[in-house]
Amino acid sequence: MALFMSSSSITMQEISLYCLIPNARHLQVLRILSAICNMNPEPKLIHHLQYKPKRPKPLIMIGAGQQEMYYLQLIARVDEAEFEGKKKEKEEKGEGMEEDMVMIDLDGDEKDKNRGNQLEEKLYDIKKQRWTIQFLDFPDASPKPAETRRVIFLAEVGDGDALAFMEDFGYTYISEYVTSGYNLYHGNLVISLTQTFIPTIQYQPLPRESLKNIDPAQAWVCKVSVKVAQVQVGPSTTTGVRNEQHSLMEMGSKELHEFQQLVRGIGVNLEMGERLALDTRVK
Repeated sequence: MALFMSSSSITMQEISLYCLIPNARHLQVLRILSAICNMNPEPKLIHHLQYKPKRPKPLIMIGAGQQEMYYLQLIARVDEAEFEGKKKEKEEKGEGMEEDMVMIDLDGDEKDKNRGNQLEEKLYDIKKQRWTIQFLDFPDASPKPAETRRVIFLAEVGDGDALAFMEDFGYTYISEYVTSGYNLYHGNLVISLTQTFIPTIQYQPLPRESLKNIDPAQAWVCKVSVKVAQVQVGPSTTTGVRNEQHSLMEMGSKELHEFQQLVRGIGVNLEMGERLALDTRVK
């Protein structure tokens, strides 16, 4: 299998705060955050594939003699502009029009529904996306001040079939979802406002209209985070390096909580995330 792990990989410590924004207020909040950050919101659509390790061989071990198994994800940014461009080109050539008519006019027959999405399947090829492997650690317990802290590992996947690579790596696909929303930036902070959707057809995050919101109330999740590069601590790690890592974490935490106070006046009440809700361990 022709696939390699890119040299572009990084381990980080992430510090974050969260809150829910009612759907009726999200545009107002987005405008205010845009003014605070002095930038236009950056749209994003991210495809997530969730993987579970095959027992009984855990590939991620923590602690002496302790073995924990964690879920991993493949994540990829979906290029809607490219999708729409290809779709328009095919429609101008008269390709896929019959399939579109089947999708719109027929219902109740699963076979016909699948035929109706053949055009989208041709335009979004899951094996041709630029995937990144993402590992999210279980958040630290009871940090002070109250904030969510955890280790994140990201590694870009190189050429080849990333899905087959995950199987060979010892992981099995279990589910998928799509996050849609916006990013903004304030100093070292990343502010994201997102909703989560489930594709109605496996491996097809487009068109956007086909996605199903997992929240009936359609609330938005606001997450504000700062990331600090993780230093691999070992016997040879100097005290100066350890102190620098600690200092950067404290600076990031200070910036995060200053922003927390700044946006409290607009009804964005950022808090530490629910630790168990962010648990990535396989039970």
